[in-house]
Amino acid sequence: MKPKIIIVTSYQDQIDVEICPDRFCPKGYIYFMTDRSKPLINYIKDLYSTEKELNEWIRAYQNAINGLNYWKQKSLQR
Repeated sequence: MKPKIIIVTSYQDQIDVEICPDRFCPKGYIYFMTDRSKPLINYIKDLYSTEKELNEWIRAYQNAINGLNYWKQKSLQR
């Protein structure tokens, strides 16, 4: 199956799209790079660390919500 990429942008923007078959990419993955001179592994590390940070924020937010719901239920029981 061919990956389909849809780019939504203003009609005023001019976009250059380049496919780089000379760089390794696991099947089923697509990486968007803005600087071809930067090694691909750096992009992957940045994506991984960003995803990890996002998951930590989600976990912290969920913990705060769970704590608030706990104390809400405790106050309603009295």
